Amino acid sequence: MESAKMAAPVFTLGIETSGRTFSLALLKDGEPASSFFMNDGHNHSKRLVGGIRDFLKTNGITIQQIKYFAVDIGPGSFTGVRVGVSAARMIAQSLKTELFGVSSLDVSAGFFDFFKGIIIPVIPAVKGEIYVSAFDNSGLKMKRVKKEVFFKVGDIKPFLRSILYGKPKNILVCGSAAGMYEEFLKSVLPENAIIKKSEPLAEQLAAIAWKRVCGKYPVDGRWRNVLPNYIKPPYAFVK
Repeated sequence: MESAKMAAPVFTLGIETSGRTFSLALLKDGEPASSFFMNDGHNHSKRLVGGIRDFLKTNGITIQQIKYFAVDIGPGSFTGVRVGVSAARMIAQSLKTELFGVSSLDVSAGFFDFFKGIIIPVIPAVKGEIYVSAFDNSGLKMKRVKKEVFFKVGDIKPFLRSILYGKPKNILVCGSAAGMYEEFLKSVLPENAIIKKSEPLAEQLAAIAWKRVCGKYPVDGRWRNVLPNYIKPPYAFVK
């Protein structure tokens, strides 16, 4: 009796370009298989296409073998988001495959999905502003409790009050702006709050997309629906 053929592995590729770092991650059947990380200082347009090609070659697979693509749609660097989303849409369209867009704030919070409590990801914008959201991970499933907004970092107090309601809760502030404004955040957060600087990474991005594939979150894999999530227009376009 001939042995049954093994099913071909399902590959997911995550593409992260929303901040200073450029990263790629490959999942095999939903499990981390390989990752690449580079702090290239927003030079993503020069690295992206060649980086994807070399990354896949190193892992011995072709881009045609990728079944699902995931890309960070922002907020973050206007140019980085635009470059990543445009490239991912083009690839998904040409291959007729599924593409999932994930918010950089979701990616930042998801990196700490082991933390039980309120998770507040903060990402730098420009001119002292931050992008921020909030998630409650005290139950069985992380859920967003505050929509994505932006404001001056000094205006975060009302945002915090609206989440905490004066009740003691475990609080984690994370993201690339957490380190930039650590001393100020310590002055306005409860004493038990934890501050962790982190960058959104492609591995977490791909993991969130895989959860959507598996039906754990709302899913829409149509490439034409994946658009940049700038939240606010770049200053170059503000009169």
